[in-house]
Formats: sequence, C-alpha cells, structure tokens
Amino acid sequence: MSTTPQAVSASNASQDAKGDAPPQGLSSSTSTTGAADKQGTFTLLLFASASTVANNTDSLTLEAPMTLKQLFEMLEEKFPGMKRKVLRSAAVTVNLEYVDFEVGEDGGVVELDDVQGDGKVWLRAGDEVAVVPPVSSG
Repeated sequence: MSTTPQAVSASNASQDAKGDAPPQGLSSSTSTTGAADKQGTFTLLLFASASTVANNTDSLTLEAPMTLKQLFEMLEEKFPGMKRKVLRSAAVTVNLEYVDFEVGEDGGVVELDDVQGDGKVWLRAGDEVAVVPPVSSG
C-alpha cells in the first residue's frame, strides 16, 4: 500500500534535552555534500512493519538537523510502540550506509556510530534515512 509523503514537523526534536546543536563546520558520511549545517528537511523511508506501525505511511519528510536518537523519540511519540515493535530489531541506513545503534530494554537509544566524535549520528538536510525491519523468506 502506498501513501503520499507527509510533512511532519520535528522542530521540537531538532535539539535534545541539553540543547545540543550539530557541530559546526564538520562533515561526515551521513551528510549530503554542502548541506552539513543547513536547515532543511530529510526523507525517512519506512518499510514492511515500520510502515504498518506508522499507519501504512511509506515516507515522511522531516525537519533537519536532528540526531538518530531524536528521530527515534519522535517516531515513538507519533507512533506508540515503534521502538518495541520495530526499531529494536530494524536496520537503519543513512544515504544507503548502515548505521550502528542499539535500542535497550528500557527503550533508550545508544548511537554506536560515533561519526563526528560527539557520540551522535546527525541527520542532515537532504539525507535519505531508511528503517528496514528484518524480513523472513520461506
């Protein structure tokens, strides 16, 4: 089932509880060239059970920048159960590169890809992020 992309405001998620902002002037493999520090949007693609939990939504357009942890918190708030049902076992890619993270028993997110040395995976304007739950074949 396909739905049209929905614009979702994530402005409250663009800073974490400490008011962190993305490091200025740094680039990483998770940013689009020339868009490292710019405000804008990124696309979130939801596959299989991620789409189902998100009310059959295939993609969202979200405000950038934000961290992977902030994205997960926003998804859990908008679609209760997303962490437990999907994110705990899903793979996540940013611009077609897998991101290493863990969702703990308490639902907390630990970002293991320390791309910029700040312990966070930053999602920037122009990025394409995908949530790919495990699939089985038979």
